[in-house]
Amino acid sequence: MNIRQTAAMNQTVTRRKVTKMYTARFFSTQLGRASLASIGAMVVMCCFALTQQVNAVPTVMASSAAITGELA
Repeated sequence: MNIRQTAAMNQTVTRRKVTKMYTARFFSTQLGRASLASIGAMVVMCCFALTQQVNAVPTVMASSAAITGELA
């Protein structure tokens, strides 16, 4: 078996695993429900962070290094 055949076979196996993972059967397991809860929590956190930044006014602060042109 050459390298191309091996790569094609690995890609097929990976694709099959991913396709099987996102099914109703997966989401009915404890791991599936935990992944849905995690995704939901991330969405809520992102929405909360976005609402906190919508009305915020950016402040520009110049450091002494920026004013004098010092390099790090």
